[in-house]
Amino acid sequence: MFGYGDLAYSRGTYSMTFTIPGVPTPIDEQGKFLQIYRTQSDGSWKMTREIYNSDLPIPSPAPPPSPDRQQRR
Repeated sequence: MFGYGDLAYSRGTYSMTFTIPGVPTPIDEQGKFLQIYRTQSDGSWKMTREIYNSDLPIPSPAPPPSPDRQQRR
């Protein structure tokens, strides 16, 4: 943790693997994080802000249904 006075921050990277019920293969995730801390009146540190950002690309959207599969009105 790095800081000055009553503010400090922690930054780093993360990596995790998790499974979702109904999805046959595990998902690997990795990215970066930043956490901001502030000193409390009792001298303890409390996290006041936190952000995570994935390094993985955004998944492509599903293609639109073909015209012959759309419902006719």
